[in-house]
Amino acid sequence: MYVAGGSSSSDTESGASTEEADNDAYPHGGRLCVASLARCRPRVLQARSKMYLWNVLTVAVFYTLPVIQLVVTYQRLLNQSGNQDLCYFNFLCAHPLSALSDFNHVYSNLGYVLLGALFLAQVWRRHQQHRRKTPTQKELGIPQHFGLLYAMGIALVSEGLLSAAYHVCPNSMNFQFDTSFMYVTSVLCMVKIYQSRHPDINARAHATFGVLALIIFIGLVGVLNANFYFWVAFTALHLVTCLIMTFQIYYLGRFRLDGGVVYRAARALLRRPLAAVTPTHCGRCVLL
Repeated sequence: MYVAGGSSSSDTESGASTEEADNDAYPHGGRLCVASLARCRPRVLQARSKMYLWNVLTVAVFYTLPVIQLVVTYQRLLNQSGNQDLCYFNFLCAHPLSALSDFNHVYSNLGYVLLGALFLAQVWRRHQQHRRKTPTQKELGIPQHFGLLYAMGIALVSEGLLSAAYHVCPNSMNFQFDTSFMYVTSVLCMVKIYQSRHPDINARAHATFGVLALIIFIGLVGVLNANFYFWVAFTALHLVTCLIMTFQIYYLGRFRLDGGVVYRAARALLRRPLAAVTPTHCGRCVLL
């Protein structure tokens, strides 16, 4: 009887400890929520998200100010010398105003700035609502990355300013001003879409902007010296990148490129040619 009583008490204690462990793992009434699947702490995710904002602000300030100085200098040279070949204007639809030779195209970029400011106001409003929530309410749903949203708004405002600066004196040398933050906005949108489905996985801001710098550099070389060899190298790089990304999407990130991939593929093609060329996951293949 004593042994039986001891075993029952130990079973009760183990059951209680199991319930406590379950409550610690699933703090929301023992239910599995999205927040329970997050491995990173909210502070870590918030710090990583803020890095996007500070990187975009730094790039925007140190990129926009020299651009504005350059195009204003171009406009002054055009007005003083009368050499209209410095800039490429469509005089059929250009409306000069004051010192600007093409005011309407500069003014047309105001929409980018206003839309970016409205987006920033909406993000700030959502951020304030999130701050007023209780700690338990903050753990519900996916982790919020407000720094990434602020970065998207700053990028949209910067795109409006730089596009307006380009239209002050449009030419082939200034074309990069109009497109740089288009790349930034597109990449930030892709990162945000990925983060919405993978809230615990956030790309490093430094790596993201490093890739952006490479893309902008390739675009700059294409504008300055787009010869035959450049297009051959660009096409090869583009095809290899698309191939690697296709493998990553098809195999859900489990694809690893090593020295034996070509050997294994050739061996499978020789042994079972039909099975080697038949896709294992037809749904993913159709989507790709």
